[in-house]
Amino acid sequence: MVKGSLAKFIQESFDHAGRSRPALKKVKRNMSNGKFPKLGKKDSILVRIFYQKCVQELGIPLQPKISRRVFLKDETDFAKKFDRVVIGDYGPYLEIDPSDLVGRLTVKKGQEWRLKPNLEKRKCFPLKYEYFETHLGNMVYRQRGRVKYADYRVGKYYICPGFVDLE
Repeated sequence: MVKGSLAKFIQESFDHAGRSRPALKKVKRNMSNGKFPKLGKKDSILVRIFYQKCVQELGIPLQPKISRRVFLKDETDFAKKFDRVVIGDYGPYLEIDPSDLVGRLTVKKGQEWRLKPNLEKRKCFPLKYEYFETHLGNMVYRQRGRVKYADYRVGKYYICPGFVDLE
């Protein structure tokens, strides 16, 4: 299994981030405010290169050539495989097809409104994702609409690689 915490690794790598450090501070500030605007072109490139290096350092393939089973940190089976790693302005995420998901998800408390139909079609504040949790409290997203800051695919599930281990 591929072991290690991506979040911990990124935090430890932050001090050595060099030119991408100011851009990463913007990301951290935006995330703490619950806002996810697309970064400027230069910042976007810098943070994506940084995230890619972090993922590769942990031995996680960006495009797996063979199926790699996905487990939560307590070794609970979560997915039969993942399709790819999507690296956007706000971090890396494993992309999982709904047919490969075997772990149980619950709607995060207070986020039930996101499950209402057709919210992604609203002109004012269109819904982009549904927000779930694993039994360990890990965030899992199901994409409902396109975003400018990452190449997420509608209908797919996304989880941070730092929450999982791979077979």
